[in-house]
Amino acid sequence: MIIRLFLMVAITTMSVVMAIGGELSCVDDKSFVFVHTNKNGRSKRKEDGCKFAARKRKKRCRKKINGVKVKDYCPAACGICSAKPIYW
Repeated sequence: MIIRLFLMVAITTMSVVMAIGGELSCVDDKSFVFVHTNKNGRSKRKEDGCKFAARKRKKRCRKKINGVKVKDYCPAACGICSAKPIYW
């Protein structure tokens, strides 16, 4: 329920920004946490999610966390924008 609400808010926010005529800012989400499962089957949390994803862009930016692609959380770190990564 909470995840669905979060996704609805995120999608609504992106739609409002695009409707106004502006582009989404090229700023990484500082609160994003990258969660993955290691070889032993244990979940690992990387608090510096966008920085972690930027180290192996091609592989990590395609993954989905809570149904949303990492590149949507971290556009600058994943190279979608032409600007350098900005963490807020």
